[in-house]
Amino acid sequence: LLKRAKLPENPFLVCPNTGYQRVLAGEVTLIFDTGETPAIGYDYDAHQAPLAFELSTDAGRLIVNCGHSDQLDENWNTAMRQTDAHSSLILNDQSVGKLIPEGVRSDLHGTGFLQTVGQVSPSRREMKTGIWLEANHNGYADQYGLCHRRRIYVYPDGSDIRGEDTLYLPVGETPKTNSEIPYKVRFHLHPDVVVTLSQDQSSALIIQKGHQGWRLRTDVGPLKIEKSIYCGEGAPRECQQIIISSAAFGDGDGEATPNRVRWSLRRIEKS
Repeated sequence: LLKRAKLPENPFLVCPNTGYQRVLAGEVTLIFDTGETPAIGYDYDAHQAPLAFELSTDAGRLIVNCGHSDQLDENWNTAMRQTDAHSSLILNDQSVGKLIPEGVRSDLHGTGFLQTVGQVSPSRREMKTGIWLEANHNGYADQYGLCHRRRIYVYPDGSDIRGEDTLYLPVGETPKTNSEIPYKVRFHLHPDVVVTLSQDQSSALIIQKGHQGWRLRTDVGPLKIEKSIYCGEGAPRECQQIIISSAAFGDGDGEATPNRVRWSLRRIEKS
């Protein structure tokens, strides 16, 4: 329709109906999922992925989510809808929200959500010094008492991307547990990407096609590299993921570690 109307093709920055946000900075494109669970009847293929993001550069895709494929059966795609299949934070290895389990209920009601991912509240600031994206969700609040907030800053030329994930107990709420709650921040990598850990496991070197390099650092560690699967191009392809692991306090305010983890992705200039 746009081509026939001969209108300029302006890429979206914010999609109010789906909640996706887009950042274009230099040769970098970042997509941030700040959407909530779709209404009943429209949630059959929705993913449990609040605050997940993807990152592409002029050299190709860098940070991805595991994706979806029409070539895969329902079991595969159900697994791809889980939170740990996305580049986001997962608390206690439990997905945000709940899908209708397989059986008579799903035969009657479809493969939608039994419990939503909760309320998602986003904000965006664009300045000469860079673009700030922020969002939080309360999908873990009922079970663990904690909310997840993610902040992402993108430098104007796209060479420096900084993130912060926090788990916090809302003011006035009573903690659900006195025990520490384990969490993981996952960065799924495209199959064409090569990654190696530093000796002290506090950073990782990521190399794209054309030898474009990026350095991922964090103030919480050690980092780990594990296997992953990418289905964004049809048939599943093996890939890798970088994982930051720690444990949060049930009464934390998110202002310090371990309830706060900071990470950065910086482009390595070619010599």
